[in-house]
Amino acid sequence: MRIFMILAAILLFGTPATASDWQKSRSLDPLYNRIAKDLNAGRPLVIASYYGLWFTHNGNPDRNLNWGTYYGHSRMLRRALTDRHIRQAFTYRRWRLVHEQKAAVDPLRTLVFHQRIRPNARWRRVGVTAPFDTYLVMQAFSSREDAVLR
Repeated sequence: MRIFMILAAILLFGTPATASDWQKSRSLDPLYNRIAKDLNAGRPLVIASYYGLWFTHNGNPDRNLNWGTYYGHSRMLRRALTDRHIRQAFTYRRWRLVHEQKAAVDPLRTLVFHQRIRPNARWRRVGVTAPFDTYLVMQAFSSREDAVLR
C-alpha cells in the first residue's frame, strides 16, 4: 500500500526535486517577457526591496551600517550622481527621491525613488522600445526576520 501511495504521488506531482535540481541554471526570459508586456502597456516597473537592519543601530536606520551610513542603501542612491565610486558602479544612476516616510514602528523607513529608463539591448530584445518609468520602493525594518516576513 505504501509503495502504491509513493508511485501515485510521483505520477501526480512528478519526481521529487533533488538538491541538484535547485542548482540548475534557469532562464529569466519568462519573467522579462511578462514585464515587457506590462511596460508596453504603459505600466511602470516597480521594484520592491525590504532591508532588515542588523549589526549596529538597528532601531535607527539613519545610523545603520546597511541603510544610512556612507555606503548604506539609502545614502548610496541619494548620492548616485555625485559620488565617483557609485557613478562607476551604477549604469542607471539618475534616481530621484519622490517619497520618504519615517515611522517609529516597522517599516521604520520607506523611500521611493523614480527614474525614467531608456531600454537597453536586453529590453529591446523582448520588445520594449520606448522609455519607461521605474520606481524603486525601499523599506527598512528593525530586523532581518521582520523584513523576510514581508
